[in-house]
Amino acid sequence: IGKKKSEGSSCCQIVRKCRCSPSTVGYTLQKYRQTHSLEEKPRSERPRVSSELQQQWSNQTGVQYHCLRSYKAVKKPLINDRQSLAQRCWAQAHKN
Repeated sequence: IGKKKSEGSSCCQIVRKCRCSPSTVGYTLQKYRQTHSLEEKPRSERPRVSSELQQQWSNQTGVQYHCLRSYKAVKKPLINDRQSLAQRCWAQAHKN
């Protein structure tokens, strides 16, 4: 993206050539203008919120900490009683 911009291409031309969103092109060009590089910044480690025991449990079961609450989906009929009655009435009326 940076090479195409330095060649004189407009943002719209870059979007079409790279097949990415305009916001991606804008963000990348802004980052290049500010840092003169496209490399990512070093990230700081965020301290863990969960305890060691919770980490061990989630690693053993394969469940992420934010997915602990779960629910079972309720099974619904494809059509309700009113729709079923209407369907039978229509079929009897059009029986030929």
